[in-house]
Amino acid sequence: MSMDADEKIICEDMWGTVEFAVRKNGSMPAKEFLDKVKRRDRTNRARLDVLFIRLAQRGKNNLSEGVFDNLTKEIFEFKRHPYRVACFFIENRCLLTHGFRKRPGFAFVAKEIQIATEIMAEHLEREQ
Repeated sequence: MSMDADEKIICEDMWGTVEFAVRKNGSMPAKEFLDKVKRRDRTNRARLDVLFIRLAQRGKNNLSEGVFDNLTKEIFEFKRHPYRVACFFIENRCLLTHGFRKRPGFAFVAKEIQIATEIMAEHLEREQ
């Protein structure tokens, strides 16, 4: 499945872009997740979109810790209860890897970091 560049970009502004990372097989897990959220919970999807726009406008250093966290050296997460969306950066590009619904007492565990890291590696391989 081949994607047009415009289909991968969520928003673009002064700081940079927020985009969907693409796996080897052409799938975009973050897009699939956010499409499901949009169908079920338009309010929280809109709240996530505001965070993406804010990042594209001002960069990651201008997002509060309550809505954006650094999980590892390379993996970050957007947080809008009850949803989480993992991402990584290539210069002024934020690439969303995947998302999930946070359950009570559930932290962003190693499994989710591993998934984000795998998607990042596949995306970087595709861009070479």
